[in-house]
Amino acid sequence: MTARIASLIVLVASATLSPTLPAQGFLHFFFGGAHNGGAFQLALGNGPQQMVHRCDNSCRRYEPAHWTIVTEQVRIPGACRTVWVPPVYRMEWSYCGNPIQVLVCAGRFQTVRDPDRCETVRRRVRVQARWVSTCGDC
Repeated sequence: MTARIASLIVLVASATLSPTLPAQGFLHFFFGGAHNGGAFQLALGNGPQQMVHRCDNSCRRYEPAHWTIVTEQVRIPGACRTVWVPPVYRMEWSYCGNPIQVLVCAGRFQTVRDPDRCETVRRRVRVQARWVSTCGDC
């Protein structure tokens, strides 16, 4: 029944208004649609008509809480390890010309740290429940 009334309104409006439009003008009718709840729109003008979207509750949907996998780069510090540094000797000659081994630096343990590295880690996170806009304007 509503569609018949809308058709009748469109027919009467077009018959009434079309002789008054300029040569480059337009006559636009819009009835119904999911976003404006069945409203009737009549537009007259000389240029292109932009439909204005009005957000309401039909543009939003409820997204329940869920688990998802995220990947992220994580810096992992380098490991520390202990290495043995051997002693350093130098050869010297005595007055008689005999070689003598002289200790320059004693052997020791030294702590060495490896360089840091990055790894891609995947982990499971919980996403809270929320309302999501389906049209992108809200």
